[in-house]
Amino acid sequence: MKNKNTAVIVLIALVVLGYTNDGYSRRRTAAPAPKFNVTKEVIPGFHEPNTPDILNRVGYYRYYLRGQKNPAILVLVSGYISGAGYFDNMARKLVKRGNVEMWTINRRQTFMENRDLMRKDIREFLRYPSRRKSIIARMNNADRYLRHNVNCMRHWGLQVQMEDINAVIREARERSSSVFLGGWSDGGEFLMAYTNYKFRDNHFGHEDLAGVVFLDVDPEWAVHAGKTDRIEGAIRRHREAIEKNRLYVSVSPGLPLYTMAVELARLYPRSRSPLADHFGVPPKLLKKGITNRALAGWLFDYSVRDYERWQRSPFAYFIRSGDITVPSRKRRGNNVVDWRPNRTTGEVTNLDMFLSANSAPGHLFELFYPRRLIQDFWTIAKSGFNCPELNVYHSPENRLPLFNAQTRANYDTAILPIIVSWYMNRSGIKREHVANHHFPAYSHADIFFASPADREFFNPLYRWMRSNMTPGSRVTLRD
Repeated sequence: MKNKNTAVIVLIALVVLGYTNDGYSRRRTAAPAPKFNVTKEVIPGFHEPNTPDILNRVGYYRYYLRGQKNPAILVLVSGYISGAGYFDNMARKLVKRGNVEMWTINRRQTFMENRDLMRKDIREFLRYPSRRKSIIARMNNADRYLRHNVNCMRHWGLQVQMEDINAVIREARERSSSVFLGGWSDGGEFLMAYTNYKFRDNHFGHEDLAGVVFLDVDPEWAVHAGKTDRIEGAIRRHREAIEKNRLYVSVSPGLPLYTMAVELARLYPRSRSPLADHFGVPPKLLKKGITNRALAGWLFDYSVRDYERWQRSPFAYFIRSGDITVPSRKRRGNNVVDWRPNRTTGEVTNLDMFLSANSAPGHLFELFYPRRLIQDFWTIAKSGFNCPELNVYHSPENRLPLFNAQTRANYDTAILPIIVSWYMNRSGIKREHVANHHFPAYSHADIFFASPADREFFNPLYRWMRSNMTPGSRVTLRD
């Protein structure tokens, strides 16, 4: 009896361990997929002596799957007055492919923002129509949403941005031996500066990286090379503005009003917009009325016919998402100007998908983009990478693999964009190091939101990162 019980126990144990009584292994149940996570991280940034400790910080949103060992990490820097929310869709889809993390940088100026107060103002605007005029007036002044004294921003130039990015890169290198740095729009030019920046321990930024990713990088440094009068005029304007305590970039209408227009389009897309007359909508359209969604398209879409982009908004080249539709006089019912979606016009991006980025980690806009940073940007435009005053130098040792995604480009990927060639001439990168991808049907931000982007852009980027991963353990950091 005792032997029989022992045999039963052994048989149960073998079954639990995955064996049948004939000695062959069973097919085990597949392990559950790693859990997807997004976390907000805040770490010490560069110690700028004129800045309060609470602002000497940098943040990033970490997109990852639990349980991965030594994944590739792509750190992303957004562009001029643009938030990290643009990267959210791409980050989610890339990370879920496996063994890749994406970290989207939340720059120190975002800690100046009082987003809670802005949301409160938008709720009041919606709830009390009689107060709208006064609410718009106060929202049009971004100073209202400053959490801290702005004076420290006069010191937030290139050094602060480079050192803050380096702080995030160092964190990534604790987790991975394959860290890539990517930049979109003007963020791509600051990526270039990072690779050729000489840090206090005498190493160059490119030594930290396994590769660089250019995301529709703006070409100003290449376009304005040699145009000394134009460049010196830009430097002078920003220097004079700083002297007058205009320490961050402003647009008119203000970015808080743009934010409210986006939120109204998300929440009440078919309702008549109460903001249209603040955004340059022509009288013949105002007379009919325009929906919140159509106003958002007016502000951000590249392909609106019959109206020049410069007449509509400084952002009216970001996406190709449809067109306004103006009702005819014979039409009955709701005769307001509405938005004709991309599925009916053949454009690549769903406008609602773009608008959802404002509720993603990092939002669409940074409200307080430092003017000192732009002044230094134009200094590099003047001197190339021969800027010892900014610690930026030519670096022929920089031979990093480069992935370039270019919108509004020709179909011939053998032709490199001028900004890529400009950068290669100031480094040791050769043509064979460059993976060049052109997207002629896309506009500036479509690479993140276009319906075919998952197949046409995310897949090649993922394969490129995987092929350029550095084998081995984590990188040993310098002291």
